[in-house]
Amino acid sequence: FFFPIEREAARRRPPSVFRPTMRLLRLVMEGFKCYKDRIELDPFSPKHNIVVGANGSGKSNFFAAIQLVFGGLDSGPLRAEDRKALLHEGAGAHVMNAYVEIHIDNSEGRLPIDSPSEVVILKRSVGLKKDEYFLDRKHVTKVEILNLLESAGFSRSNPYNIVPQGKVNQLTVMRDEQRLDLLKQIAGTTTYDDRRRESLAIMEETQSRQRKVVEMLEQIERRLKELDAEKKELAAYQALDKRRKVAEYTYYDKEQRKAREALQKLDAARQRDGGDSSGKAQQAREEAAKGAVQTTERTLAAAVSALKVLQESVKSLTKAHKQQLEEAARLEMEAQQQGADSAARAEAEAEARRELAQLAAQVSQAEAELAALAPQHAKLSDEAAALKAEEERASAKLQQLYKRETTASQFSSKAARDKALQKEAAKERASLEKKEKQAAALEAQLRTDKSEAGKSEEEAQAARARLGGDPERGGGG
Repeated sequence: FFFPIEREAARRRPPSVFRPTMRLLRLVMEGFKCYKDRIELDPFSPKHNIVVGANGSGKSNFFAAIQLVFGGLDSGPLRAEDRKALLHEGAGAHVMNAYVEIHIDNSEGRLPIDSPSEVVILKRSVGLKKDEYFLDRKHVTKVEILNLLESAGFSRSNPYNIVPQGKVNQLTVMRDEQRLDLLKQIAGTTTYDDRRRESLAIMEETQSRQRKVVEMLEQIERRLKELDAEKKELAAYQALDKRRKVAEYTYYDKEQRKAREALQKLDAARQRDGGDSSGKAQQAREEAAKGAVQTTERTLAAAVSALKVLQESVKSLTKAHKQQLEEAARLEMEAQQQGADSAARAEAEAEARRELAQLAAQVSQAEAELAALAPQHAKLSDEAAALKAEEERASAKLQQLYKRETTASQFSSKAARDKALQKEAAKERASLEKKEKQAAALEAQLRTDKSEAGKSEEEAQAARARLGGDPERGGGG
């Protein structure tokens, strides 16, 4: 059956916030579990509907059919054996396909769908190799049906839209911690806790990346300082090398001019002497002049060779300087890129902090709503306990009356009656001792539960304190 919290909450809302409702009009199924032939169930009451019948008549399968359409959307795809278990198994021909079709009154527009009719038809067809969904006789995907039902209030995070058999009894015997978890699930606060953990993980990863970026920037800055020092040394070397080249060029040019002047003097002396000089003297002067010219040429060749060596050295140094400049430019570009990445990560971290703050506000709001529901829950629990105690007292009184009625005709004599009563009294005393032991054990369990509840409250307060302090620590980092 449908859990009545939604209807009760809608009834108590003021008219300004009243939400539209929808109700079940007709249920059609064929080939589903015990329903081999096509069966149509209608009409349904807009308030409450009760299904009665003998054991094995198909009451549980009736609710399983409704749960197949509404409650089976949060699970994954059905396996082959699961689909086979939904098909009718019995005498006669094997059933290969089964379907469940639900007609819903959408006159108040609870389901946001554009349809000329006020009746919305949801259908799910299951076979050995298929699992299909239909909306108003049209084939749709599971995601579309899921989004449609979520917009109408059937949230995947709330597993209590449909309460199966035995779940109510389980809820009544829950401990306080389990009831608190149940209220959190119904209120949807567990989703905020999951999103908070995801945001904290993203912030931690962002901080780790930021630390790595800072380390890389420090390495790049150290390398840039080293390159600046090398650049200064290279500039000083180039200045000194230029001065050396100028000095060498000046020296070789001066030597060349001296050699030319000496050669010109020799030519002038030879012309003055003319033909008067003897052949031997002329030859001696020519040899002296040739020697001076050869010496000058050797000196010039040595200077040219040294100049070539210096030029090659300058080329290699220029090439090395160019490479160092390119490396410096590359490192500078990497530093700029890392700075941009760091800014993007910082913006992502700020966005995560803002989202965390929003989640904290939503959690606070959900806790306030939970605190508002707590008195009502306590009142209902007390009423349930009182009704249960009254039922136990009435049952005990009825049993006592039955016992008195049959006691008079059960014994043949007073002695037999006294003996039976003594035996019954011994049983009652043994039962009383056993119940006293159980009561002592329950009191010990109650003390343990109270201690655990106190610890859970302290952990919750510590979690709230961490939740309030996380954004500040993130901002300081």
